[in-house]
Amino acid sequence: KLYEVQKHLALTGHQYNPQSVVISKKFWEKLSAAEKKIVADAATESAKFQREKARALEASITENLKKNGMQVTQLPEAEMAKLRDKMRPVTAKYGVTVGQDL
Repeated sequence: KLYEVQKHLALTGHQYNPQSVVISKKFWEKLSAAEKKIVADAATESAKFQREKARALEASITENLKKNGMQVTQLPEAEMAKLRDKMRPVTAKYGVTVGQDL
């Protein structure tokens, strides 16, 4: 019921909150190559499923907020480009450590 206390929402896409699959190194090293492949394939499949569900849920929640009177604004691409430009030094600095793809 965020719409009861907040009337405006800007969709900026500036944060992504991935769900991580974590497994102990000790356990992982005990698995055979075939078992590791099964676990890795299951993690990949579940990640795709989770992302689909999260996108659908986001769309549903956004529609509910609008339906209840919240003004929802999607930032124009030009504004999103400005945000990306401001983040370039950060991604350059940390991309070396965590990988450019992230």
